[in-house]
Amino acid sequence: MWAEKFSLYLMRILGFCIPVQLGLHFWPIWTIFLGRRIDYLSPTVYFTDCLALAAMIFWALSFLFLTPSSSRVWSKKHRVYIVLSAAVISIALLNIFNAFSWQIALYRWAKAGLFGFIVFYVASHGKEKKWYLRALIISALFSSIVAIVQFILQHSVGGVFRFLGERLFTIDTPLIARGHVCTPFLESCQLLLRPYATFAHPNVLGGYLSIALFLLVSLKDYIIKKTNKVYTNVVHYLVPTIIVAALFLSMSRVVIVTGAMLLVWRYVFRSQNKSNRLLQFGSVIVIGTLITGLLFVLPLSVSDESVLVRQKLNIFALSVIGNHWATGVGLGNFVLSFTGDRNVIFIVGIQPTHNVYLLALSEIGIVGVGGFFMILAYYYWHMKKYLTPVGIDTPAYGAALIALGFLGLFDHYLWSLQQGQLLTAWLIGLYLSSRFHRS
Repeated sequence: MWAEKFSLYLMRILGFCIPVQLGLHFWPIWTIFLGRRIDYLSPTVYFTDCLALAAMIFWALSFLFLTPSSSRVWSKKHRVYIVLSAAVISIALLNIFNAFSWQIALYRWAKAGLFGFIVFYVASHGKEKKWYLRALIISALFSSIVAIVQFILQHSVGGVFRFLGERLFTIDTPLIARGHVCTPFLESCQLLLRPYATFAHPNVLGGYLSIALFLLVSLKDYIIKKTNKVYTNVVHYLVPTIIVAALFLSMSRVVIVTGAMLLVWRYVFRSQNKSNRLLQFGSVIVIGTLITGLLFVLPLSVSDESVLVRQKLNIFALSVIGNHWATGVGLGNFVLSFTGDRNVIFIVGIQPTHNVYLLALSEIGIVGVGGFFMILAYYYWHMKKYLTPVGIDTPAYGAALIALGFLGLFDHYLWSLQQGQLLTAWLIGLYLSSRFHRS
């Protein structure tokens, strides 16, 4: 029992620590590309990896000692998981064998296995859902406060926040994310630092906050006990206000629009109050006006550097897919494909394409993507009888996953960066837990 409880506590802590970027990078020779160390190629042991790995070890111990030996393998659920694991391992081995760098692919597949455990654990511990959801929202509040302070200071906070993964930077740091904030009608713009909090990029911060904000607004009555009026008002009004402020300061247009779309869906299409339709549609008009005004405050044109870089990277990704359509270039190996066209580097730099779907096809190919769809179909077919009626939280998790899928059209962090991968695994697990366990 102690091992099972310890794994529960570790997973709760992991939920709080998703924004933590603290990690130890290693730089073997195969992480050097064109004479430079590349972060995307470096095997890194993150603090969150240690938490997940420890939770997995203690869960395995509890499974071995608490589960009768006769039912460990031969129950139908366990047979399904064995077949799924064998299929994933087969796809991974094929991808590793055909990768540009098998070392990088092996490391990435090992990490994918760890994230798969997170999905499984969160999905199979439905009684912990409220804990996991609260952890997500509290960590979003913490990140929002750090981001607001960074924006006010126009540099990193420093101190103890360095141990949480905050990088040292100022507005003048080379390659730091900055945005032009313009004053409408006055034709004046100012270059300001975009806050990172403890995330790898402001876009990752914005994506995390938009999902947390939506879940808080949609499930606030589900996650709090209405025993303290002050506490209830803080959760209902103050916390969302702080998260919204940090979300706008991230200056990520796509993320802000995605968050607005989620709120419109929540207050209009999922509203249980049918008598206030006029008020609901009025809120849509207000949100639409704010988003339109955003384009004047944060101007964007087709000649904007971020747009041009994304176009070039997507075109290059299509060429990679055309040349390696079957098994891809290897998980985590996309940047190595620049070897075939080094002129692209001078235009876009060494970075993955900003589209999760093109990146996935580039790295694992048709065999990998098609194989995973078949695995999902097999899992659903054999496990559908265990599905429960849709809970009160299921639509919110489903909408959050769709929003993540939309964000994946414009960025790569859900596939390539630790915090994006953790957020995706966490949400998938929460959604599955809402279907396999009654609320």
